[in-house]
Amino acid sequence: MNNTIILFGCASFRQGPRAVEQARSIGLYPILVDTRENLDRLNSKLRLGIEQYAIPDKTYGASLPIIEQLSALHTLIGIYTFEEYSVQTCSLLCERFRLPTSPSDAVATIRNKYQCRRRLQEAGLPQPAAGVFASIEEAHDFIMRSEGDSWIVKPLDAAGSLGVRRIERHDFHQLEQAFASLTPDQQTCFIVEQFITGKEYSIEGYFCGGSPCYLGVTEKHLRAGEYFVEDMHVFPAPITDVQRAAILHHASQALKATGLTFGHFHIECWLINGTDVMMGEIHNRPGGDYIHLLTELCSGVETYRVVFEQYVHSAVKPLTVQYHRAAVVKYFDAPPGVLGEIVGLDDVAANLYLTEVSVSRGDRIVPCHESSHRIGCVVATGADTLEALSTAKENMAHVVFNMV
Repeated sequence: MNNTIILFGCASFRQGPRAVEQARSIGLYPILVDTRENLDRLNSKLRLGIEQYAIPDKTYGASLPIIEQLSALHTLIGIYTFEEYSVQTCSLLCERFRLPTSPSDAVATIRNKYQCRRRLQEAGLPQPAAGVFASIEEAHDFIMRSEGDSWIVKPLDAAGSLGVRRIERHDFHQLEQAFASLTPDQQTCFIVEQFITGKEYSIEGYFCGGSPCYLGVTEKHLRAGEYFVEDMHVFPAPITDVQRAAILHHASQALKATGLTFGHFHIECWLINGTDVMMGEIHNRPGGDYIHLLTELCSGVETYRVVFEQYVHSAVKPLTVQYHRAAVVKYFDAPPGVLGEIVGLDDVAANLYLTEVSVSRGDRIVPCHESSHRIGCVVATGADTLEALSTAKENMAHVVFNMV
């Protein structure tokens, strides 16, 4: 049997097929392990021809028995994930089977957004004022005692903009609404942090020999409003060499502070007044929202292969990253209601690298308050960012979502 890699929590039609293909391209035998719900959803859309195993959930205790069975049957050289809610379990499983991974305590730190902020602050990196609270009264008291007019309320360890709301200092009703949007468990331990005014970016890369190798910086655009839902990503970000160097310098400091050493990383940050860098959340996985595809299209560096090769060879040289084009992912917008028809999509598909729509006739479109409410996107490329942006926006303008 070939060297086997377990793709844990990777039943995703966006990333799964490329991860499987890139594993096979270097002679690895990939096995997919995920929940039955996720496996069924993937298999309903495409067939990967891959060995699959279902687990009750993605906790360590629920996952360990099947991994033990597989390790007895296969030459297991790696357990990998690109999924946020799987990274902590994946690191624990890797430690259990003595496979390459970032330390599980480092992964636990970055999964806790408040602990991550504290770790960065202790390393001398500027961070927004923040606190963790168990009641709305405690949170309100903290806000009123602190400087700043705008604040963010969010869960301790969620993803995809779930439960994230912007509120104003003197509007207690907004705080009540933000608190109510949290789940009962989240309401017992949630974060309030100062809203940062600045341009948002993310840093993409992977570790090679324990050191960060940067694929580049992505420019992030959010939808308007109090909810933090990403609307567009541009790669490589149209910034100056000085700005890029400053961002990557802070990213290196942040990664060193967290103790991450293996796999991918995706780091959020702000550029304030065009010069000052403030680091945000840190993830031990590739960027979502097709950022993992944008970097590949622009640089030619295969997203998953650069990590998978390190399971096979102990000494892998970092790649030199050069950009051959620019790429954009832009999300569709549509009014709330019941969808009657989509007009124009077939006419523009040939002009775009990728089109994705997750709704069809009769589906109810809800107000976009979190990432899962988005209805689809396009990926466009160009010789530079202006051309990629123009291609995306001009073609999307021809697509209309008509409500009943």
